[in-house]
Amino acid sequence: MRTTLILFISLLLVGCSQSSIAHSPAETPALKVSLNSDTTKLTINNTASLTASVTYGAEKIDDAYVQFEIIENGASLGMVSPNVLEEGKYVLDTKFLEPGEKQVIVHVDYKEQHEMKGIFLSVTNGEEGEES
Repeated sequence: MRTTLILFISLLLVGCSQSSIAHSPAETPALKVSLNSDTTKLTINNTASLTASVTYGAEKIDDAYVQFEIIENGASLGMVSPNVLEEGKYVLDTKFLEPGEKQVIVHVDYKEQHEMKGIFLSVTNGEEGEES
């Protein structure tokens, strides 16, 4: 009787350990972000459209927490929330009031993952290269 009980417990433990192997969680998809500007020639007081595209694995994500950070002369001017479009697109329309080099970083949080992408923009006063 005792041998039967030990054999039964051993088989039960082996069955449980194989069951946990068969039900191991799938690999977590990667959060991917791209950031683009609608123009490469920015001038002061003209609107620039910045678009972040967000995917989680192959799925386009419309409900991520997205913030654009604008950096000027090495100092952050703060975080701005974009407009959410369909198919994983987040758009920020902004104007720059002073010429110079700018950096825009998009911060994306989704399902305990954080991803950042940045671009550098050159803003001119619009007079460069024009004849008087």
